[in-house]
Amino acid sequence: MFLDRKVLASVIGIGIKGDDEPCGTGFGLSYPMDGDRNSPVERHTFYIVTCKHVVEDIQASAPKNDPFYELRFRDSATSEISRTWLPFEFDAWTFHGSSDAAVIPIKIDYLDELGIGVGWISTGTETLTKSDILDDASGVGFEGTGVYMVGFPEGWQPGSIDWPVVRSGVIGQISGWLYGEHPEFLVAGPAWGGNSGGPVVTIAERSFLPVPANVSRRYKNLLVGMISGRKIPALPENEETEVLNEIANLDLTVAIPVDVIEETIELDRRRRGAEC
Repeated sequence: MFLDRKVLASVIGIGIKGDDEPCGTGFGLSYPMDGDRNSPVERHTFYIVTCKHVVEDIQASAPKNDPFYELRFRDSATSEISRTWLPFEFDAWTFHGSSDAAVIPIKIDYLDELGIGVGWISTGTETLTKSDILDDASGVGFEGTGVYMVGFPEGWQPGSIDWPVVRSGVIGQISGWLYGEHPEFLVAGPAWGGNSGGPVVTIAERSFLPVPANVSRRYKNLLVGMISGRKIPALPENEETEVLNEIANLDLTVAIPVDVIEETIELDRRRRGAEC
């Protein structure tokens, strides 16, 4: 099992300028400018992806008239952390209409000018959509598939937090989403405040032999979704059951499917006249 360094390089801490800890997590995702998931990476544009509630929390907590978001990029070549303040107006983000997803495009040449060698996950070759899961003979993406969750959980150590934390789990329930019953899927693995907006990627197996095409996805870290929050049971609660219900589901994490992220990017492209 392994996690590609490229995935780690794509993870971004998002916070308020000057704070030691990020408020949440995001990641870089490249998306084809023509909307064709089979387009080469050279024809992709770069998006920062996070949760809507992360953007809203920063907007509510940041000093008034200060539109700067602090982003912590991990350089894809050197692994060094760069803290960069970028002036994103709240209205520059595009939000999904019914899900906890937010995206904003950034030009790669602008980041190059800042000296940031940012990493990203590529749409198509490094993502796992609903159709990919249902069509793949290897069974990758169904319940029991091992996944990594990467992000910036709050308070795991005092002081500055620049490096993302990797946690592991398995897809706990995804069939409800695959077959149209639920809007999200569940990961059986712990996530905490600050993890929101972090990528959920499949755990890749190592192979030193040629890999058959029909099982090749087992040997890649593929983006299947994004951490949104913990699952709190929708059960009647009283003083006796409140704590029990909370503890019983501490390890269930709600994840936004990558399909919803792509829908949000398409909303952004239409909003900007498909200039990205």
